[in-house]
Amino acid sequence: MLKEAEIVNELAHFTGTQQYWSYNQFGSGTKLTDGVHWLAENAGCHWLLDIIVSTITIEKVRKEPFRSVTLTLSEAEDDASWKVVIDDGDGNLLYEQEGDFTDFPLSSGIKLYWIDDVILLTSEY
Repeated sequence: MLKEAEIVNELAHFTGTQQYWSYNQFGSGTKLTDGVHWLAENAGCHWLLDIIVSTITIEKVRKEPFRSVTLTLSEAEDDASWKVVIDDGDGNLLYEQEGDFTDFPLSSGIKLYWIDDVILLTSEY
């Protein structure tokens, strides 16, 4: 796995996408941009995408065309817990989930957008 600085540096280069990558977990028909595909492959966070896509079965999530997804990590050095929050972009909560452990390499977490059936980096919006 790449170091945090290397990942941050590479993510800065994604400002659009040249192709969409199928991520049809749970029959969702979801697509990933180049940046999110790169992130999943290089930061080992397919688990995050699985969480995001699994919420499509929740009516209030499914009905919202624009969703903001935020992964936050605990700031405590001996705590590897995390929290995923999905909202409508205006701070109205659609879903949240917490976990006890992650090795996600970005200490500040990450924010993604999920628009219709495409998950993208905020820089790709």
